[in-house]
Amino acid sequence: RPIMSELIFRCHPLGELMGARGLGITGQKRAIKTYIENTDNRYKEVKSKYLEKGILNETNAIELVNEVLKTNFSKNDQRLTNEYLTGECDVLEPNEIADVKCSWDRFTFEESRLAESYEWQLRGYMELYDKPKSRVIYCLTDAPDHMILKELERASYNYNNDLPDFIGIRIIINMIFDQDNFNRFLEMAPIDRDAVQKQINSFVHIPKEKRIHQVEFTRDPIKTKLLYSRIDEARQFIKTTYES
Repeated sequence: RPIMSELIFRCHPLGELMGARGLGITGQKRAIKTYIENTDNRYKEVKSKYLEKGILNETNAIELVNEVLKTNFSKNDQRLTNEYLTGECDVLEPNEIADVKCSWDRFTFEESRLAESYEWQLRGYMELYDKPKSRVIYCLTDAPDHMILKELERASYNYNNDLPDFIGIRIIINMIFDQDNFNRFLEMAPIDRDAVQKQINSFVHIPKEKRIHQVEFTRDPIKTKLLYSRIDEARQFIKTTYES
């Protein structure tokens, strides 16, 4: 069992430690979760359709990035750990690391431009992999067929398993952004196409180059020092909580 001063934090939730006024309640909760992960090898299971889409579409998202940005990214499987952090970035390149995020729909994709939620995750990766720069790339990818069917089934519960076609087509349109894939899915969709032909005809195809946007970060020793000092603060909180 590791001692409190040696707790290792995963990169993904580092933002929870970085409150403007210190560790805060959110950071303390993250510290407790990390303590349990380190000592008991137990991880709080997080399940959501948003997370599921991100996992299932990771390969498609990297392919989209390569096509649009003319990169040659491939999935990284090298996990690294130092005295503070552990993590596995999505893409490892000679001079940078990149992380790919799959937005749930058109709305969350555009809203992701307003606030950067992953800065500290990426800063953690830059330290682990010793890279001078990083980027998070947001991708708008079509949902897998089974997820769309699941959403239609879930919605139908509210209508005694008789989902109105105009609601069904709205769900489908919100989960598909490519015209060819939309046409293909309609062949199997459990809706009356004739009843929603107007909505089908008004489907808006989103070009691939408009289905990604990215935010870049440069390694900053001042911010790294702040990150590590916040981890030290979290370690001290755990030590005080469990050893006093």
